[in-house]
Amino acid sequence: MFLILIFLATSVSYAQVWTEDFQGEAAGDLTGTGNPTGTWTTTCVGCFTPASGNTTAVFEVGELGGARYFSAGRIQLIGGGTQGMEAEGVWTSPSISISGNTDVSIYIETSTSFTEAGDYLDVYYQLDAGSGFGSEILFHSQATNTGVITTSYGVSAALNGVNVRIIVRAFTDSKNDIFTFDNIAVTNTLFSAVGTGNWSTAGSWSSLGVDQAICGTCAPNNFTNVVIGGGDVISITGAAAAASVTVNGTADALGAGTLDYSGNFALDIDQGGTVTVNNGGQINGNGNASAAITFLDNVSHSIVNNGTISIGDITVTNSSLVSPTTITLSGTGTFTVTDAVTITESSIQTAIFTNNAAVTMSSTGAGALSGDGQWTQGINSTLNYAGSTLTITTLNASNTGNTVDYNNAGIQTIATPSAYHHLKLSGSGTKSSSGNLDINGDLTISGTTTALDVNAGNDNVTIAGNWTVSSAAADPFIEGTETVTFDGTANQTITTAVAGGETFYNLIVNKASGGLLLATSPSTDLSIANAGTMTFTSGVLTTTSAEILTFNSTSLVAGGTSTSYVDGPVRKFGTAAFTFPTGSGAFWARIGTLANSGNATTLFTAQYFASANSDLSVNATLLRVSTVEYWTLSRAGTAAAARVMLFWQNGTRSGITSNAAANLRVARYNGADWIDEGNFARTGSAASGTMTGNSITTGNFTSFTFGSNVALPTNPLPIELLDFSATLKSDQVEIKWSTASELNNDYFTIEKATDLEQFEEIETVPGKGTTKEENHYKTTDSNPAYGRSYYRLKQTDFDGKFSYSDLVVVDYEGSRFSTLKVYPNPSNGHNLTIAVNGLKDQATVPVQIYNIQGQKVFDRVLDVNTPGTLKYDLEFGSPLKQGLYIIKAGQTLQLTQKIIID
Repeated sequence: MFLILIFLATSVSYAQVWTEDFQGEAAGDLTGTGNPTGTWTTTCVGCFTPASGNTTAVFEVGELGGARYFSAGRIQLIGGGTQGMEAEGVWTSPSISISGNTDVSIYIETSTSFTEAGDYLDVYYQLDAGSGFGSEILFHSQATNTGVITTSYGVSAALNGVNVRIIVRAFTDSKNDIFTFDNIAVTNTLFSAVGTGNWSTAGSWSSLGVDQAICGTCAPNNFTNVVIGGGDVISITGAAAAASVTVNGTADALGAGTLDYSGNFALDIDQGGTVTVNNGGQINGNGNASAAITFLDNVSHSIVNNGTISIGDITVTNSSLVSPTTITLSGTGTFTVTDAVTITESSIQTAIFTNNAAVTMSSTGAGALSGDGQWTQGINSTLNYAGSTLTITTLNASNTGNTVDYNNAGIQTIATPSAYHHLKLSGSGTKSSSGNLDINGDLTISGTTTALDVNAGNDNVTIAGNWTVSSAAADPFIEGTETVTFDGTANQTITTAVAGGETFYNLIVNKASGGLLLATSPSTDLSIANAGTMTFTSGVLTTTSAEILTFNSTSLVAGGTSTSYVDGPVRKFGTAAFTFPTGSGAFWARIGTLANSGNATTLFTAQYFASANSDLSVNATLLRVSTVEYWTLSRAGTAAAARVMLFWQNGTRSGITSNAAANLRVARYNGADWIDEGNFARTGSAASGTMTGNSITTGNFTSFTFGSNVALPTNPLPIELLDFSATLKSDQVEIKWSTASELNNDYFTIEKATDLEQFEEIETVPGKGTTKEENHYKTTDSNPAYGRSYYRLKQTDFDGKFSYSDLVVVDYEGSRFSTLKVYPNPSNGHNLTIAVNGLKDQATVPVQIYNIQGQKVFDRVLDVNTPGTLKYDLEFGSPLKQGLYIIKAGQTLQLTQKIIID
């Protein structure tokens, strides 16, 4: 580790109360010739004391026979012998007078090379407030960091009192360990003392407080804390340095404090210091491109801005090989960097910026954020970036809620971190990707002629939030032949104000949950480019007649499941055969067209409906049509002859019987009746398959479904269910259903569930066999479950084939009063059934049984096995004796019933 410290020579006092840099001292020298205010008082005051009995521990001042980790002028303690120190070494400063000072700080540079557990280097101070020194107060500690060299720089503690003393305590158990400390300073805080002043001019500062008595010859240096009060303006007219700077706001009637730059000068922040701008305060670079805040040392710094900062540059110039510089930006004020954030770090250590604020970098130069460092966007932070190319080595932008906005009025290159949260492109000009973009939040493209170009770099986009385009550019997304994947866990929306909507080349819907929506304001269409593919893996795309999905003439579709399809209309241009990825509810129900005789302007639009068409009348070519589903398929543009293919799925939606699949027909609605369009080809099995009709050359393309032209009982279509309902009446559920006709119908089964997974049978009702008459059915569930229940109707044919109705929902809050029922009564004393209804928000029910003498013969807490209801069968190992018993149940045991044991 090599550290170079540069101190500026000047005739102005820098408000130092005491300093020690150990320059010019020989190895082993115990008197401090470098101490400007005093000498060591005894042999072991101002020196390390080796462990008792271990004289091989070495205390060194100076070079130690050659450069180690610091340049000349430092104290080193090196463990010696085979055991190391085996005890604590102590260095103590002389008593340092701080009387008459409003606020002083202590700084010390420390370095350690720890290899053993339990090693440490701790720094304390003792304060004398006028009655002698008090206890040692720890203000810096470097605990064990096994095998790693660390450096802490600029440790500080703000003090007030008469005298102060500094103590360094260190311990090592290894002869190879080295402790180093250097450059100790006790320094006054300087306060602005005039309305308008110059940073480096004597007479601008006070050590007593804002606008107090001028200290005469003092001015800040890199050990000085600086406070600029409200109403005061301090100008930087040359190179400047401080440990920390605070610019106060409108705390008094004088107005805000201001730190001004009169030219391209740098303010160096040393010693781990902070820059703080309080409400209303301001740091003003006055448009000077190289007016800078420079961080010099490899420790933690911060900028807290609750006012206004407008600065040319923020730079890091440390060359430490030991540990990184870390800088945290925070606050709610306006923060503008007009030129660049630049990092000149060593090749080993990386500076780390963490932005927890809203920072604007308005430079149009290529170096607006550059260097061998790391920029991290904090939670809910914003980086408004106007540099043409962001070249920082590492950009971390995935923290929740943060936004990176590329807002240059021209061309920009988008950096490629592991992920963005929100990515915004604004201003104007093309923003080109430089790698695949992973966006955990929203993508926003706004501004005048702003466009996202992923084609130049052949880059893909993965997005978990909303896609929003309000740019006035003619083509704000240059998709090339790349892939966009929507993979969020909540609903995602595509919004664009561009005429014609948003166009993607390859588009993948792969969502763990939630759907993909097209915005209604402004109305947004979605298109798949020629030769591109839309893939349905997981997640439903919802469309409407005003917000529609369009496949161009050579577009393709892939995938599709019961959880991934298009719910709404889908369009397809051209003549190629195509299968529309339609569906509704939990049904993936496709319709297709074989190659047609039209041209590139021929347009088919399809949509699926999981219900009966409003008109079920048939002409003489058909006997009946499906009452559970149909599709709309319209044709526009150049007229074209085409064959229509329908997809069936039994067990979930279509209900087509296996013994008559050959009798299926493609049925088309001609505006008055359903007509037979033939059975040109059939694939698959009874479980699932396709039915393709004859070529339709004349007539309207309107609605299509499955039809049958054979007589009963071999019709392949299911019962014609008109309605199915479940209605809560008092403490019972009334269940009704009606059929327009039935075909080979053996019986109905009423099923109920509370979790959509485990259905139980309530009752079985005989069917009517085969009939074309309308029939009505009714039954009752006298024991409804507490909370929400789902009911469905199962219809079973004579051959065992079955199908289900849609689900209906009943919410039951339970009886107004809880009831207890015990049976059989009388009982033989071996078994009893306990039933408690009308329970609310109870998981257990206490039950007790008493004999006629009032003695408790049973006491147990029973679990509620169904929400709102307890039903439990009791078995007694020793049967209850004959006689009269009283059973009590409930939280208050007020539910009672008498039973007789025979």
